[in-house]
Amino acid sequence: MNVIDSKKSNVVVRNKKFIDFYADKNSSIEKKRKIMEEWYRAEFKKIIPALIEIWSKKTKTKVGDWKVRKMKTKWGSCNKEKGRVWLNLELIKKPVHHIEYVLVHELTHLRVRNHNENFVRHMNTFMPSWRTIKGELNNFILTHETWER
Repeated sequence: MNVIDSKKSNVVVRNKKFIDFYADKNSSIEKKRKIMEEWYRAEFKKIIPALIEIWSKKTKTKVGDWKVRKMKTKWGSCNKEKGRVWLNLELIKKPVHHIEYVLVHELTHLRVRNHNENFVRHMNTFMPSWRTIKGELNNFILTHETWER
């Protein structure tokens, strides 16, 4: 991320590779973190509805509700009884196929509570490459932020 001194806060993605973050140099680290988090959350919420629609159909699983939240130790979670899925905000920083893997994993948990043979069978059916994607995702750190210029 490229932090640029500016009186007006703004986030610009350049060439689909770089994030230019415009913020007042006198802003606190917490203020900068909050602005970025709001931007990430908005970006995440742009893509999730379409992914849920696609994967709900493929898995024949109904999602009652979904939320984005910061999680320290998990990429996602769900509540089977309410059909609710939570996705870790940090996923927005990962490739889309990683987001899809976590979503499919949680959708499968809406059907099967544990990581038993039935769960694995469903995952193999819904997303045959899930083990490879899981391995890729697990090689990423859960979060990292640097605010130095």
